[in-house]
Amino acid sequence: VGSMGLIDEYLIKYKKIIVKPSMGAQGLGIYQISGDYDKYLIRDNSKKHKADRHRLKKMVDDFIKKGYLVQPYMECRTSMDEPFDFRIHIQKDGQGAWQITRMYARIGARGSILSNISQGGLACQADYFLKVEYKDRASYWKDKLETLSFDIAKHIEEIYMQRFDELGIDLAIDKNDNLWLYEVNSGPQTKYHEPERARNIIAYAKHIANNLKGKSQDVLLYLGETIISGIDTIKEKLSNDDKPLYSTVQNMMDTMECFGILEQRLKSTVPDYERSATCTLSKGVKDQFAKLVIAYEKNKKAEAAKIISYLSEPVLKEWMKGLKEI
Repeated sequence: VGSMGLIDEYLIKYKKIIVKPSMGAQGLGIYQISGDYDKYLIRDNSKKHKADRHRLKKMVDDFIKKGYLVQPYMECRTSMDEPFDFRIHIQKDGQGAWQITRMYARIGARGSILSNISQGGLACQADYFLKVEYKDRASYWKDKLETLSFDIAKHIEEIYMQRFDELGIDLAIDKNDNLWLYEVNSGPQTKYHEPERARNIIAYAKHIANNLKGKSQDVLLYLGETIISGIDTIKEKLSNDDKPLYSTVQNMMDTMECFGILEQRLKSTVPDYERSATCTLSKGVKDQFAKLVIAYEKNKKAEAAKIISYLSEPVLKEWMKGLKEI
């Protein structure tokens, strides 16, 4: 959530919105907001209260500090007016291919805004749920959910430029028969199907060991080049006087996320990484990213451009050199 302006824009367009933690889990910290001008209704999973614009702005300011996302609220409810969605847990198998380990419906209490099992929801086998809710169209929706899950998994790997071994994909069908993606989790709940999950994990680990030796260096360099390309893109945009700072927010977030992914790979693949010269260089990059975040939060374009220029030349250039020497 960037500002009240974004909240206003979404409320005008969608009437109801969901605000949720960007790094949340188990349905905690999720709010539904509706209303306009100076009369708002704010709901969490169990309570609702009214708020004026001043109170809502204080909440939004708190959201910004903690890192929140804003989404339109979709009416995805059963014939009994219960919120629902589908969790599709997919994993890589012994051939390195995606396959569905478990697909089930999550059904919340009537009147609730959440379907999370951890928030009092119930789990139901997808086949049974689809048969009850969609009758002769059950097989159609099952095929759509499965096909979309595989497409999403493939797309996620393309976006993040790394391999995942498992994903928890949350999908829902609204009252107008539209399919919506709620979120994708890299560490999904597996309490009730841990044996099936373990079999796939072991099989995929063997596949990795047998087929992907010696390729980690290429991946590290590819990620490094992607980060530099992202910084160059931001630098170019900000050199244009007509481009406001907020127009590069997504580029900046994607680039920083890519750096985080690369650093995790370094920690897991480079022996004694924490005491290496590359680690020291990486800390320098992170220090600049931290300053960059503050510049974005304060909407200081000139300051952000200066940091990006510094990142682009001496800092990332030296860091990339170290990366090649690993």
